[in-house]
Parts: sequence; C-alpha cells; structure tokens
Amino acid sequence: MDKTYKFLLDFGIPASLSGFDYLHDAVNMVIKDKTAIKRMTKAIYPGVAKLHGTTSQRAERGMRHAIEVGFERVNPALSESVFGNSVSYDSGKATNSEFIAAVVLRLRGEKA
Repeated sequence: MDKTYKFLLDFGIPASLSGFDYLHDAVNMVIKDKTAIKRMTKAIYPGVAKLHGTTSQRAERGMRHAIEVGFERVNPALSESVFGNSVSYDSGKATNSEFIAAVVLRLRGEKA
C-alpha cells in the first residue's frame, strides 16, 4: 500500500468511494508536478476524469464528497496536525485544493 492510500484511509475516507481513487490520483499528480495545484480546473479535474472515464465535474464532486466524509470521520488530532489553522472551521472542512495541497505537504514531511 502506498503512502497516499494509507493517508487517505487514516483520514477516514472509505476506499469504496470513487472520490477516494480520484483524490489518490490528484495527490500523485501534484507530487509529480507541484504547479498543478494552481490549475485544478484545467489540469487536475480533467486529468483525473480522463484516467477514470468520467467528467471533470464528477471528478470534482467525488473528491469533495470524499473529503466531507473524511472530515466527519477523522480523528480531530490528525486533522489538526495536518491542517492546523488553514481549514475554515465555519465549514468544518477543506476545499479540494486545500486538502490535496496539505496531503502532499504531509507526505513530503512538511507542515501545512
């Protein structure tokens, strides 16, 4: 099991969600090209959609849903250690790009 899969599972995202696979691929895209995080709608969503034979809109929504589920299930200590104050506590979750960027930083051993 690679580090990205392990992190997503530890964060409480069920592997049965299509968004789990979308997030895994999006994180790996950003690991390979860190500028891709600034092109979510032009690079990440279309790239993930192409890999999975779906639309950019479905890829975006699948990722968002997986993140929402993860934030409902995650240990608050893990969430705090990964996101610190960068997450809006009004909404209680990170945006897709915030989540992906934080996961990439975490996997690289850096703080968000």
